[in-house]
Amino acid sequence: MKSGSEVRLKTVVTNITEHEITIGTFLSGGSPDTTGHGFTFNVRDESGAEPRLTKLGRLQIRGEGEDEVIGKIIFRQLRPSEALLNEIVITKLFDLSRPGNYTIQVERLVDATRTYVKSNTITASVVP
Repeated sequence: MKSGSEVRLKTVVTNITEHEITIGTFLSGGSPDTTGHGFTFNVRDESGAEPRLTKLGRLQIRGEGEDEVIGKIIFRQLRPSEALLNEIVITKLFDLSRPGNYTIQVERLVDATRTYVKSNTITASVVP
């Protein structure tokens, strides 16, 4: 992708158990949030360093700053084999404007089982 482009990740959380599970989704302004509330991020550049966080990234990931994130969490039941789709704009949280390759992986705590589920690791290539 070109430097400065928006990087969107699409995630799918699928209930692979034999019973319903509860999962939370953050809504901001009545729409599904695209900053990945509820997810933990592992983003690294080619040298293994975490890219610089944006102002929103510092607030959401590190709890730094005085702004408030306004929205609400809704909980829904996922039946066995049912999936919940999410879209995360990773560039709202991390500065990926420097050319190079970045690896991105997200994980999410599943409340019902108290376990973390990790995504596949993807590589985003940024060009000038």
